[in-house]
Parts: sequence; C-alpha cells; structure tokens
Amino acid sequence: MSENTISINSGSLSASQDATLSSGNVVVGSTNVDLAKYTLRGYGEDVKVSYLNISATQDLTNVTLYANGASISSSQNVSSTTATLFSLGSSLVIPAGGTVSLDIKGDLKNSAGTNIAAGQTVTVTLSSYPNNAQGSYSSTLSTFPLNSVTGPTMSVVGAGLTVAQNASYNSSTLTANTTNFKIGSFVLSSNSSEPVRVTGLTVNIGGSLGITGLSNLYTSVNSTKVNPQLSNNFSTNITIPANGSQTVDIFADIGNLTSATTITAATGTVTVTATGVNPATVTINGIGYTFTGTTSTSTAANIATGLAALINANSSMVTATVTASPAVLLITQETTPTLGEAANGGITLTATAGDSITAMLGGGVSVTTTGSTASTSLAVTANGVYSNIDASRPAVVGQTFTVGVGSIVNAPTLTSASPSAQLVLGGTTNSAIATFNFKATIGAASITEMDFNTNPSGSTAITSITVADVTQNVSTGATTTLSFPVGISVPLSNAGVNIPVTVTYNNVSSNGGIPSDVPVQLKLTRVKFISGNATNTIYPSPIPQSSQLTPVAAYPVINLVQSVKQNQGSINGTNEQIAQITVTASGNSVNLTALPIALSFAGTASTTGNINLVVDGNSSVVIASSSASINGTGTTTLAFIGTGYIIPANTTVTFDVMANITGATIGAGNDSIKTQLGSASFVKWDDIEGAAVGIDATLIPSYGTAQQNYSSMVN
Repeated sequence: MSENTISINSGSLSASQDATLSSGNVVVGSTNVDLAKYTLRGYGEDVKVSYLNISATQDLTNVTLYANGASISSSQNVSSTTATLFSLGSSLVIPAGGTVSLDIKGDLKNSAGTNIAAGQTVTVTLSSYPNNAQGSYSSTLSTFPLNSVTGPTMSVVGAGLTVAQNASYNSSTLTANTTNFKIGSFVLSSNSSEPVRVTGLTVNIGGSLGITGLSNLYTSVNSTKVNPQLSNNFSTNITIPANGSQTVDIFADIGNLTSATTITAATGTVTVTATGVNPATVTINGIGYTFTGTTSTSTAANIATGLAALINANSSMVTATVTASPAVLLITQETTPTLGEAANGGITLTATAGDSITAMLGGGVSVTTTGSTASTSLAVTANGVYSNIDASRPAVVGQTFTVGVGSIVNAPTLTSASPSAQLVLGGTTNSAIATFNFKATIGAASITEMDFNTNPSGSTAITSITVADVTQNVSTGATTTLSFPVGISVPLSNAGVNIPVTVTYNNVSSNGGIPSDVPVQLKLTRVKFISGNATNTIYPSPIPQSSQLTPVAAYPVINLVQSVKQNQGSINGTNEQIAQITVTASGNSVNLTALPIALSFAGTASTTGNINLVVDGNSSVVIASSSASINGTGTTTLAFIGTGYIIPANTTVTFDVMANITGATIGAGNDSIKTQLGSASFVKWDDIEGAAVGIDATLIPSYGTAQQNYSSMVN
C-alpha cells in the first residue's frame, strides 16, 4: 500500500481602499461616522487576522472595526500620536478566493469630549502587527498588511446657516393705518453638510415709526400675534434640508403717524429759530420742523426772510411778513383773492416731524413728507440636526419701509378725452366739459370734495356741475363745491384715475338768456381727500381747466357731399354741378351769409363767370359776389345777397354748386375739377336767437377742409 503526500501552500492577503468611500465631508461632532473602508482579499487558504493597528491624524473616540457590516472589535480611542492596537480574536477570517469589507468608524471628538473643529481633516491608516495573520490549514504565521494602507481624507464641516434679506421683496412706501403689512422678508439657507433645525427667531424693530406705531406683530412660521417690543422672540420648529432654504416673513399692522400741524388760510405763525447750521429749525405752532435755508449757515432772520419771499412770489392768496427778533413769519389772508381762486383758499402748511419745506405751489407752501420709517432685523437660533452643533446667526437687517400720509399729486391734468374748444348748444344737459387725471402718491386716496370756478368768474353760462353722479348748482361768481359722501377712489398707480366732469349750460337767448358766442372755461381750484385716516387739501398748481366751450343758441353743421364723377367724356358745359353741400341748423335757426369754396384744376379745365348755388335742386340763389374765373387752385367765397340765407331750426338745406366749365380737352381723361370747403375763417353766419352775428366756423364741431372731403369731376 502506497502513501500519498498532499502539499498545502500557505495563504496570503491583500488590502486596498474600497472605492465606495472616497474623500468627502464629515460633520462636526458626528458619531459612528465612516472614516475608512478597505477591501481584504484572501489567496491559497483561509487566513485569520487577530490584530490590526489603527492610526489617525486626529484624536478620535469610540473607534470600532466592522467586517461585512458586523462589529468585530470593542470601541477604543485612537490617538493622533501613536497607533492603537485592536484585538479581533477569531472574528476576522478572509476566505481563500474571497473578500471581506473592513469598515472603520468613530466619533469626531477627543477623549475630553471636544469636537474636531470645522476646517480640519481626518485620515485613518491601517497598519500591521507582527505575526497577526495565520493560515487555517498550514498554520503559517505572517504579518498583515505588509505596508500601511492610508484611507481617504475626510474634511470636517459644520452645520451652516445664512440669513439674508429676501431679494425678491423690496423696500417701499406705504400709508399709515395699513393692516397686515409685510414689514420684513428674509431667506434662511443651509449648507450642504446637514439639515438645520431652527428653534427660535428674534425680530428686532427699527425705524423712526417705533413700536408705538405697530401692532399685531407675527411671522409666517409662527402666527401668534404679539404687541411689538424693540426685541421680540418667536419659538419655531423648522427643519431646513441640507442645501435648502426657508423664507421667513414678518407682518404687522401700521398705525397712525404723529399728528400733523396745519396752518390754514386766515392766519398762522411760523417761528424760525437759528441753529447756526443748515437745515435750521422751523417751529410751527409750537412743533419743530426742519427748513433748508439758502446759505450754509442760515440765521433765523434770513431763513424767515427767504421763506417769506418764496411765499409772496408764488402765492396770490396770502401775504407773508417777517417781524424783528425773534424772527416770526406771519402768514395772513389777502383781502381780495385772485380771480377764480377759492375765497377761503391760501397757504396750507402741513407737516410731520422731520419734514422739509422744499417747494412752492400755487396758493401755498408745499411740504415734502419724508415720513416715518419702519424696519426689522432677524436673528436665528438653530442647530445641526445630526451634529447638534450651534448654527445660530446674529441679526440681519431687513427692508426699510417709509410710512407716510398718502396724498394726491398737486397737479391734476386735463386728459385728451376732454372736449377741444368748440361751440355747444345752450340748454344742453350732462354735457362733457373736461376729464381730469388724478394720481396718488405714497398711498391710495379718496376724494371727498372738489371746488370749481368758471373763467371768467362772473360767467353765468354753466348752471350745474356733475362729477361721479353728484350734481351741484352753480352760483354766479362763486366757488361751486361738490361733496362725495362715498368718496372717489384714487389708486396708487402710474396711470392714476380719470374723472369726467359734465355740466348743464344756461339757455342762450337775446330775450332773458345768456349772450351767444361768449366762451367759458371750468377750473378745478381745490381738492379735499382722505388717505388712511388723514384728511388733507390741495390747491392744484398750475390750475387745471377745461378748453374754452362757447354756448350758442344754434350753429350750422356744414358738410360737402363727397362724390367722384369719372369718365364724363367732356366736363365742359354751362351751369354744371361741380359739388353738393348740406347745411343743417342745429338747435335754432341760423342765417348763413358766406360760404367759401376751394377749387383745384388738373389739365386745361377752368371755370368762367359766376359760381352759383341752387337750393334743393329747384331754385337759384343770387350770389352777391364771386370769382368770375379761377385758373389753378384757389378759393372763392360765396356771399349771399341781402341779409343772408335763413335755415330754420333743425332743418337741412342742400346747395348744388354750379359753374361754367371750359377748356377741358375732350376725351383726354386727365382734365378734372376738385371742389372742397374753404377755410373755416371765411364761413360767416348769424345766431338768430342769440343775436350774435358774423360768427365763423372755427369752433363748429366737425367742420373740415381735409383732402378726403371733396367732390371731383374727371373727363
């Protein structure tokens, strides 16, 4: 019997970094975090590893080794100065031809409990221990690994949070008495290291409005409303994901501003006290304001003198005088206001603490309201969700809002929708006379009163004025005030609001009515409005006024009937119709005394002799004078013989324009005569009921001499 001998090769091992864990970030204070990962591979026979040395570039605690996810060692502290030996017993066996995943995990703090600071790096190295490996069959001892294997470099980062103004929400201006206004908006952003838990917000109140001007303060993440203090704490429980953000809005009700002091038309005192610098102090009825003087070191006297000069140069309603020391500026009502201005008008000086007198307006001094300001700042209490490290941030200043008294811009404008200068029929009701555009500033406003005056002031042409369904009769020579109980809303917008005004005209008659052909304008002289809970008044400057509207008892509506007669063969002839004109007496009867006709010729055609008119196709009208012949373009005025041609009220008369035509080349096709109405200034007519004579057509609505209004004959 023979004996077989089997030779067993001793086993060997290799170690390499596991590609599934590469260099990256680890969070400050993290525990049981992956620090290194290796792939161990066996050859020849199964090999048991009983000991391993672990070293690190930082002091670590609770370092533990794992094989294929299972713990194979007790937890130990690893020093940054010497390697630490881990005893594995029989827990780590690498099979021949197989692999084992070896993980090294630990806490990022030293034995004293101090966290490794953000910005530091940690690298773990796997080192050998003599004869720490043994083959399972051959029992051969070896040292593993032959060379140290360094793990990835891990960067220590901390939970990060930034707080910033919300860039999509801008500072703006608002009116007092605004509820639930967003007075601040902030964005909280976390970094990539870990989620951040926000546990508290501190909202600080700033600005000149102060806490007395605010109420019902709350945040978008804690809706509990509080009575504002300078510093206000709100508890929260918000988790912001890594690389995430959270918007936090601050809301409050805006209250009243400090009461303003007003000097009205009759009397008022402004005391100017020198400060030696510019701006100086202006005291209005005992309350101090600032006034920018004309020199760098204005004295009380020259500030008062300068302010008085501005008032006197720009106001026809009041007189400003300066007394001796102390310098007192006295504003008094003038006895006789300028024509058309309100009898109780004058200087209205309204100011809030901190305002500056900056400009003059018609009838008064303008005060530019700087207003009070409201702002917030936000501080955040937070920590890292995993690391629990402090991620709190100090206060960041948010938007600033100017809180003022809403107003109406002091120059309402006449819009293009308003009627142009023209004739109107006396007795017309609800007739459009003007459309005024109003714009608000700082905040929306509601108009409660308007004052109107006529120009000339003694005009009796208008009997009533209507705005927004409110009608008020007009007293001769007096201001007409319209009051609006509901108010006319003026929004805060670039477009503003257009407010139409209609009127009723007096009857025009030489027998008990107003005279004919006397123009009138309507002027807007005062506007009273409410913004928030504040009531204010402006005296517009320049004063907006309508176009001149001219009441008459009647006027003629004159139209040329457009026609084109083509291919006439020959346009030569006697008493040929070259045009047709209709005249309608609108309102009452009119007396037509002159009618201009403009002729233009092409080719060799012309007219000879008089041009005549035929009325309604059946009778000839004698013309007092006309051009016997017009060679080339020209105008002839057809003057009616005697006192003129009377057209009864609301009656239309058709005039055929007749002429002798000669000189046209027969069949040439390029000879023509074009007829148009002549210039409006050559038209003459009389308003019979109104006893006005010699009126032209300048103000007749729709009278036109444009090229498209013509009659043409072409041979």
